[in-house]
Amino acid sequence: LAMRAKLRKIRHVALDMDGTIYRGRTLFTFTNEFLRQLALMGIGYSFLTNNSSKSAEDYVVHLKGMGVFANSSQLFTSAQSTVEFLREDMPEVKRLFVLGTASLRTEVAAAGFELTADSADDAPDAVLVAFDTELDYARLCRAAYWIKQEKPFLATHPDQVCPTDHPTVLVDCGAVCAALTAATGKT
Repeated sequence: LAMRAKLRKIRHVALDMDGTIYRGRTLFTFTNEFLRQLALMGIGYSFLTNNSSKSAEDYVVHLKGMGVFANSSQLFTSAQSTVEFLREDMPEVKRLFVLGTASLRTEVAAAGFELTADSADDAPDAVLVAFDTELDYARLCRAAYWIKQEKPFLATHPDQVCPTDHPTVLVDCGAVCAALTAATGKT
């Protein structure tokens, strides 16, 4: 009874996704019942993720595929947070070299940033590194080149690995940044 009284004071909860409500593509057995209970108690919820490899719309589809129904307004990604940071704290940055997935690049461009080409002739204002499941060695080298040229070096999040339900290690943004730091001496 005391617990219910405490729970009634909660208006909204923010839930991490990967490793909290699911792992990889496997929904935890308690997730939907937990979400149902929140709804019955009138507690709203949103989903947060530091995995920048997918857009909010991609996550809506990902969740739906596991039986969790949400809309994009219930999702907030580290890519969205990074865009907000750039707008508020680095308004001079207009052109980005993005080391990230096509989905992330589309999201960043839709937010009004110009994406630079993978060319020494197309200088960015900054380098943005993310969880890049499509990582290409030449693009990694280009990111290192721009960082060596003193371009600001930003990351969407510091995770070294991403949780998975597969027998592998998913090298995440922080590990890619560590490689760039080792190659450039910049953090």
